[in-house]
Amino acid sequence: MTCSAATPKLTEEEIEERLTRLAGWSRAENWIEKKYEFKNFLRAMSFVNAIAYVAESMSHHPDVIVRYNEVTLRNWTHAAGGITEYDFALAEKIDAIIETGRGGDDGTNIGRGPRDYTNTLRRKAHR
Repeated sequence: MTCSAATPKLTEEEIEERLTRLAGWSRAENWIEKKYEFKNFLRAMSFVNAIAYVAESMSHHPDVIVRYNEVTLRNWTHAAGGITEYDFALAEKIDAIIETGRGGDDGTNIGRGPRDYTNTLRRKAHR
């Protein structure tokens, strides 16, 4: 997955249609975004770490805004200057982390939903 200035941006109609398939994601300026809320800061940061792993494996990185127990993700293709198919592919993988508790393509277990990230990361840190 490689993005470039030549990566085609989606039309407004394509963006709106794809948003209907993603729960909680919305359109804003040149990106799609979603806010996640967690029990505390540590769990929010554990989620961010899981997102970093997935984003790096895709070579497509969201803008991440952390406010204590809230994480807002903004997906947009910087090289293309707008929203592309890559942004929706990343959104789907991010939502899958919440649904399945699995972080990477290799099946790395990061817990079952946002509340379990902390315990899983603690166990990994003590190995």
